[in-house]
Amino acid sequence: MVSLVVYTADQGIAMGEHGFRDKVAPYDANYSSPLIISQPGTLPQGRVSSAPVGSPDLVQTFFAQAGIPVPWTMHGRDISSVLKVPEQTDDTTVLLFEHMGQRYGSETNTIPTDDSGV
Repeated sequence: MVSLVVYTADQGIAMGEHGFRDKVAPYDANYSSPLIISQPGTLPQGRVSSAPVGSPDLVQTFFAQAGIPVPWTMHGRDISSVLKVPEQTDDTTVLLFEHMGQRYGSETNTIPTDDSGV
């Protein structure tokens, strides 16, 4: 069995770019994270994908790669197909800008349509 190796990190804090020093606006400087995934002998090496990926996608992918069914409804998607064919086009939009308002688990499944969820 060959291990799936994932290198990533937290998002940036803009360091003054766009006038920000924290993660409060949807700019690449605030949200982009490094992501390198390797599985020698299984995934192509030295390729770059332009498919957007969010951190919740990693959880779904870990379950899929391990052959374990996802135990409950989760955000994100399995990106195994993108890992195998990095050049494929992907029209998925990813914008991770969240505020749970002290709600957790299944309480976060419903998207508020007014200020009551804040």
